[in-house]
Amino acid sequence: MMKTFNTIEEIQLRKEELRDELHASSELIGNIWMEITNDNRPSTKGEMMTSIISKSITAFDAFMLARKLVTQYGRIFKRKRR
Repeated sequence: MMKTFNTIEEIQLRKEELRDELHASSELIGNIWMEITNDNRPSTKGEMMTSIISKSITAFDAFMLARKLVTQYGRIFKRKRR
């Protein structure tokens, strides 16, 4: 429902309220972004090695998938010679 404003003071008050809400939302989004992008370092050498091995296997798997897709569907991206 739209609220009608009768005076400039009411408009200025509403503007301040909206600015405060926007600032609070911005801080909340910033905090959530920091939580998502925070790089959690492994605390022990065992966890570090497990992390390295896991990331290596993931990278190798991605490479093999890309290679398989290119060999099977690479003809789609090649130009036809005239």
